[in-house]
Amino acid sequence: MDQVKRRAELERALEGVEGYFSTDEAWALYGATFGSSAAAPRAVEIGSYKGRSTIAIALALRDRGDGLVVSVDPHGPTGKESYVVEHGTADTFDEYLANVRRAGIERFVRPVRATSATARPDYDGVPIDLLFVDGSHDLDDVILDIDTWLPAVADRATLAFNDPYAPGVNGALRARLFSGAFGLGEPRHVNNTLFVTFERGAHTSAATALRLHAYLYVERLRFRMLKLALRGLFEVLGVVYVPERRYR
Repeated sequence: MDQVKRRAELERALEGVEGYFSTDEAWALYGATFGSSAAAPRAVEIGSYKGRSTIAIALALRDRGDGLVVSVDPHGPTGKESYVVEHGTADTFDEYLANVRRAGIERFVRPVRATSATARPDYDGVPIDLLFVDGSHDLDDVILDIDTWLPAVADRATLAFNDPYAPGVNGALRARLFSGAFGLGEPRHVNNTLFVTFERGAHTSAATALRLHAYLYVERLRFRMLKLALRGLFEVLGVVYVPERRYR
């Protein structure tokens, strides 16, 4: 199946699935999964809501023929006010499962109905080739997501973070991405998601660190007009994801 047909199938699978995750972001997540060098990629997503990101990852696994996405989400109020503000009080689990079934990807998905912190101790330990963080956007929660799940990431992997403009996400990324304990490369931005490659034991180049620092600074400002004015500059620097990649 060629790239055009794959994207069209993804768009059909996402029709009617509620959520804030755009089709372009879903396609980029599909590509990051499909292009993994692992024989049977293991993905973990923190936050799935009604399944748009889950479908993107699992369709890529299906098209590859193997792999699993562990989808972590409480699918209901957690006791934090921020959750209710963002998602309301409705229970989304049944709708999530129905969307996964309708997309025909059940065997590539392991739903975990829990918060990130609760789910982590029960994780089976398989190295994670793709970690997608889109859970609570509160600073302490995002830091906890990074600190608890990054040790489970494979030596070479892809990290993706949704809504880096949000103060909590932005602050956590600035606090944790530049620790020097690992290398980051190929930063790219798709709508509201930041993708970076991860390599344990490596070092982030000065140029990449500068691009990420500048990118997170601009995102922190959260002024749309400023972001639009700087868009062309970031494209030149290679931070903004614009061209579609060919995965096979």
